[in-house]
Amino acid sequence: MTMDMDDRQLCALSMELSGNIPYLATLGVKLFLALVGLIWLPVVMCSETLSSTFHPNARLLLKMNILFVLVSCCGTVICESIDLTRFVVFKHVRMDASADYDCLIPSIPALLAVPAKMLKIYGHNASTLFIAAWVAERLYASIFIRTYEKNNLTIGVISSIIAFVICTSVTLVRLVLMNYHQKMFYMGLTDKNHIAEPVMYSLAAVEVVNVVILAVLFFLNRKWRQGGNRLETSLSHKFQIEENINAISFVFPLSTIHCLFYMATGFLMPFLAFSQANAATRAIAAARTEFVPLYYVVFPLLLQLRTVAKRLRPANGCSLLWEPTSLTLDMDHLPSDLVDHLLHFLPLTDLETIKEEAADRPELHNWKAMAEVHLEERFFLGIEIVLAATKDQQEAQDDNTQLYVSCVFYRGKVKEIWDFKKWRYAWISSIHLGSWFSPSLREHYTAVDLQKVLQIASLPVDGTDGRLDIRVISSSVAHVAQKILNVVQKTFGEVYNCAHDKTIENFLVDYLSQEKFLTYSNTDVVCADTAKAFVEKWMNSNMSLDMHLSALYDDISGELMDAFGTEDGVLAHPSRPCSLRIDEMDVEEHEHEDAARVESGIVDKWKKGNGYLSMYSESKIAILGSEDEWEKLVEKYGLSNSDDDSAVITIAHPSCTGKLFLRKEGRCLCCSVSFETEGSDEDFKALIAHWTKGDGKYLANGKKQMEFLLDTENWIGRFPDWLEWAMFREIEYDFVAHSNRGIGLKINKVFSDRYATGVLFRLSVIGMYSGMASD
Repeated sequence: MTMDMDDRQLCALSMELSGNIPYLATLGVKLFLALVGLIWLPVVMCSETLSSTFHPNARLLLKMNILFVLVSCCGTVICESIDLTRFVVFKHVRMDASADYDCLIPSIPALLAVPAKMLKIYGHNASTLFIAAWVAERLYASIFIRTYEKNNLTIGVISSIIAFVICTSVTLVRLVLMNYHQKMFYMGLTDKNHIAEPVMYSLAAVEVVNVVILAVLFFLNRKWRQGGNRLETSLSHKFQIEENINAISFVFPLSTIHCLFYMATGFLMPFLAFSQANAATRAIAAARTEFVPLYYVVFPLLLQLRTVAKRLRPANGCSLLWEPTSLTLDMDHLPSDLVDHLLHFLPLTDLETIKEEAADRPELHNWKAMAEVHLEERFFLGIEIVLAATKDQQEAQDDNTQLYVSCVFYRGKVKEIWDFKKWRYAWISSIHLGSWFSPSLREHYTAVDLQKVLQIASLPVDGTDGRLDIRVISSSVAHVAQKILNVVQKTFGEVYNCAHDKTIENFLVDYLSQEKFLTYSNTDVVCADTAKAFVEKWMNSNMSLDMHLSALYDDISGELMDAFGTEDGVLAHPSRPCSLRIDEMDVEEHEHEDAARVESGIVDKWKKGNGYLSMYSESKIAILGSEDEWEKLVEKYGLSNSDDDSAVITIAHPSCTGKLFLRKEGRCLCCSVSFETEGSDEDFKALIAHWTKGDGKYLANGKKQMEFLLDTENWIGRFPDWLEWAMFREIEYDFVAHSNRGIGLKINKVFSDRYATGVLFRLSVIGMYSGMASD
């Protein structure tokens, strides 16, 4: 059988390669490295424990990287074993055979050579991209270092999908552009579209970026760990810093070695191999410049050395190229008394973290034991401090100001009086500081000196639920209150103020500088300096803070509007779609609304009700994002009234039981509802009396359910006991029986408005009888 020209050329090229001993040795070395990597890498990964403390996202990406290194090993084994078999085994077998062969070395179909070669390249590229995904995950962990510990696998899964999609897409494009009709003289590729070079250069650049980012992250985390404010950070924050350092020091040498091998391949192969004119010399140069297979052995070797080093010696420090520090910061074997002292300053969440982390680690026995003791013994104090000046006292001094303290705490559901013992387990849940006695605790107050009060007030605070309540304080004892507040830890989650004094005002302004926001109740007093600091803090924050100040002292709204340059009382946030609305009594944050949200959140919700439901249970004020949003509402519903100060849209309820008013005042949209049934206490009692005298079937106008808005001005002493009980106690409803059998009137209190001028009741006839069943 004769060969055509292409077959003779392929045969000549194959014979040229088979006679090149260095080329065959190179193939043998790569095959050997791939086989060693296939066996050694899984064994090392099953025995190493360095990555066991990493975040699940980091462990996932590390496993994915190892998976694709193994894929690359498989591709290398297939390619090099086929070429060696053809160039050595087939050649010598045919040379010794009696049969006459046209060519001693058979050619390879592209359908075999291309997929096998691309499998190896696919593994190379994917390992690079998954290292990049790992670097991105560490970057995210360093940016969101305070909260990353609580993240699930979402980051790892998303970054894995992105890396997989990019690598697979590039590989599929190259596979589609291959020529599968061409015969091959070695295990190579048939694409002539010059995609290989830009892909290799791009991935080499990614390798360099990976190493640079890892180095920067390592030194940044080291700097944060050595910072002076570490004692003020939470244990989870510290743990994340250590985890970042350990994880980066683990992967940095692997990434560096991978970068060196891939860069050597990525830059030398295009220059030395692709520039060759002869196909055989091109194949020889490509084989000699492929350094990635060295990574198959260096990778498990590094892991093995680090694992052995960890077992043979303790960590003495953190090196970027060697052994990471222990997560316990060389504090494993501290004595119990010192551990006990340290745990006194840690919140419950950190104690639980220590208990979990130390559960399976014998060297942390003292930490585990002491954490369990603190979790069992810790209690939280509710502290009442009363400052009482002596009679006829003009200017109080420390020695003639009477201080009383009542400290109570809950153990389970039992309320107990603190006996001032077990100080190391005491934390503060709340402090109430004022100038009067709480009637319910009067008998439990104990007269103490100022030094003991300062000792109690300086205890650690439960920052999550802690509350500081500053009540009305007389000017004669304000300086004593200031001394107490100076020792209070500024970690309360909520601060309430009802006192108007310059010393208290200074404390509140300073508290705002500690990255804390204050919370004010309806009866609180907010002074000018505090309100200004509050608003400035809001302006400089990028988070939604649900901000609300009420009971502004001496109508300081005008001063606030002048200070921040707003004439209509609406102050827009510089970077978020929300504004503050300032009026005579309130400063409140509102998100910007558009016409669609006003319709769905206010109008449609009201229409779905029975027409009586008011807007008191929702926000009565909305801030429109632009003037166009109001025009959209006017275009749809029409304008019922307009003057210089405001414009009004009136919307009727489908049941004709009430109307909804949307009033535009500047940039504000005010919502209110008219009631068909509203009035005084006499009107309310008359409605119930009318129902009682009838057959009980209906309330009025043929309705079995309705709502009544009761005007409660000057209500004291005018309502019957049952009404006062339903209105102003925490029980939500009352029941009035009818003389008719089995019928009653259920009265639910829907709301009491914030200024105590109105209460909305829902009245429902309940019970069934034959006459009602048909209705």
